[in-house]
Amino acid sequence: MSQISLTKFDQPLQIELQPSRRLARLSLVAHLLGGLAWILVTLPVAYKLAALLFIAGHARYFHRLQIAADCASSVSGIAWDSTRGWRVHNTVKGWQTAALQMPVFVSPRLVAARFRVSRFRCYSAVVVDDRLTGDKFRRLRVRLLQSTRGH
Repeated sequence: MSQISLTKFDQPLQIELQPSRRLARLSLVAHLLGGLAWILVTLPVAYKLAALLFIAGHARYFHRLQIAADCASSVSGIAWDSTRGWRVHNTVKGWQTAALQMPVFVSPRLVAARFRVSRFRCYSAVVVDDRLTGDKFRRLRVRLLQSTRGH
């Protein structure tokens, strides 16, 4: 590997996650299908209403947590550099040092990772490719894959 590519590989990575339309649509479809399944089940109406309220509440929570990233448990930014390692940004706590947790899911259009910031606190990040630019998404994927291999 050339010296130029090694230098570029070790460049710090800092990304701000934008809301994802694709993830919002996928979440909406999944929650609507879940609600439809509960409507079709043969149970008393009270159970169906309780399940539909729970699904609606979860849809709102998921939207705030992973799409809008505006609640206390959200990840609104991810950073890595060779001296400090992984850090996550939260709108309430700011930047925090984090340890990447295994397993990590990395695919061409989706990344899912968990970061431990304290003994009792983890943050999850679902990053769809439309949440950031193509180059930053590619660099995040490569960095996560390298981190899972101990580099």
